[in-house]
Amino acid sequence: MKPTGALSICSTTLLLLSAAIGCRAEPAALVVGPSEPRVRTDLQDPGLAEVADLLSEMTNEVRKERGLAPVEAHPGLAEAARRHSAEMATYGYLNHRALDGATLRERAPTDFRLSIVAENLFGDALPELDSLTLAKRIFEGWMANDENRANIEAAQAAYFGVAVAVAGDELRAVQIIAAAP
Repeated sequence: MKPTGALSICSTTLLLLSAAIGCRAEPAALVVGPSEPRVRTDLQDPGLAEVADLLSEMTNEVRKERGLAPVEAHPGLAEAARRHSAEMATYGYLNHRALDGATLRERAPTDFRLSIVAENLFGDALPELDSLTLAKRIFEGWMANDENRANIEAAQAAYFGVAVAVAGDELRAVQIIAAAP
């Protein structure tokens, strides 16, 4: 599903032995060649890195307000989020399944595949906003969605990874939250 100026938010929670539940949007057809937009992630772009850092802070601020333990950044979850956000931005789709059909459980680091994992997605055309305003827009979107909010406020959550990617005018943010492996 390619956003057309409207905010797109998607969430799923995957429990042990459960099927993935997510947006019904289908990934765009795979296009390979020189027309692919160049993708930038929070690793290469200081502005996107600031957005990712702000999303991390906002997540733990909400958890603190709710009397919950903070979630700890996990590099493997962040890398899984980064790969998925980059793919979705590059190919202009928003879905919990990767183009190759991989689910969150299959994309998560091996040590988290038997624990509870959840994913929050954000997709929109890249707005001309400063980092703080953009992070607030993403986070407020997640908090306005019952499933996304439940993922952020999950008592059993211990780790997370967040990433932001842009390709052309496509912006994607992914937050993966997991219980201890």
